[in-house]
Amino acid sequence: MAVINRFGIYNFDCAEMMWASMAMQDKIAQREREKKEKKTLAAHYYINNKRIETNIDDVFLIKRDFNGCFKLTRKEIFDFPAQEGSNADILVVVTNSKQLYYIKDEDFKALDLNAKDIAFNLKAAPADIKSPGKLRDFLNM
Repeated sequence: MAVINRFGIYNFDCAEMMWASMAMQDKIAQREREKKEKKTLAAHYYINNKRIETNIDDVFLIKRDFNGCFKLTRKEIFDFPAQEGSNADILVVVTNSKQLYYIKDEDFKALDLNAKDIAFNLKAAPADIKSPGKLRDFLNM
């Protein structure tokens, strides 16, 4: 298929560009659909059977195999992203008083991410963790 542009020149590449453009638009539309369909869980955070949602400052998902650390947005803290959670190894919660709480390894993998809501029964990190190095050692990273 030949296309004549406004200068009267035949451009045989234009059809390929048009198809590439359409393919790109399809990919963008697919990503937008996936974002809308993203499964989330109502998340509840507990320390010693006491809810702490009002004290949460930040929540991080950690993936050990490539040292990935992902900070959850305020919305994601309470509408937990199931897909991202299923790929993580550790969940770390930082409270307003800067205390660290966590759930990791077998406890984290045992969570049912197919449910409608999820309860994180967090453990307190040791008080002697005062540096990134000690935190990495504690989390086995």
